Amino acid sequence: MSLLLQDRSYRDIEAIAGCSHRTIAKAKKVCHDQGLTATSQVDALSAEEIDGLFADGRKKPSGEFVPIDVAAMVKKRSGRKKLPLRVLWANYLDTDGSPCQRHYSYQRFCQIIGEYVEVNELTMRIAHVPGHTMQVDWAGTAMAIFDPVTGNRTRVSVFVASLPYSGMVFACGCLDEKMPNWLDAHLQAFVDGG
Repeated sequence: MSLLLQDRSYRDIEAIAGCSHRTIAKAKKVCHDQGLTATSQVDALSAEEIDGLFADGRKKPSGEFVPIDVAAMVKKRSGRKKLPLRVLWANYLDTDGSPCQRHYSYQRFCQIIGEYVEVNELTMRIAHVPGHTMQVDWAGTAMAIFDPVTGNRTRVSVFVASLPYSGMVFACGCLDEKMPNWLDAHLQAFVDGG
């Protein structure tokens, strides 16, 4: 409101205060309706008075929405078989609330889970040393190559090696995942990949 009363543009206020065009328009309407014309009038308002000016008659958001058991959701995101957020949100949509409650959107659901993880420091950054580690594995579902002449299909497993510090990746196809191909793929990664 103070920035509006200083005749700042909406664009300037959006950049300075980090709020939306809609919020600025609402603040402008409040200033007009309350006859606020100077920044000193705004500065004289207490936090409770400002909250009263922007009350819209809605219930508190926490009572409006079906609650999320965030700790249980985060637990399902950890371990060996972690569920994707989209699946957890779909499960959340199946939970019942009171008739006047609604479910959070997927975007807001993800924000709530992310905030919980950040506040409770449930993530840990891994520091990689250059040239120290190479991570290797067979990549997911096997692929196939087709012979254009005979039309024969051959199953191919994809070996992937990555250097976590630089983000460099090496990949090659193998006819099976047995030890000779595993060792050969490592040799190719060291010789051809570097």
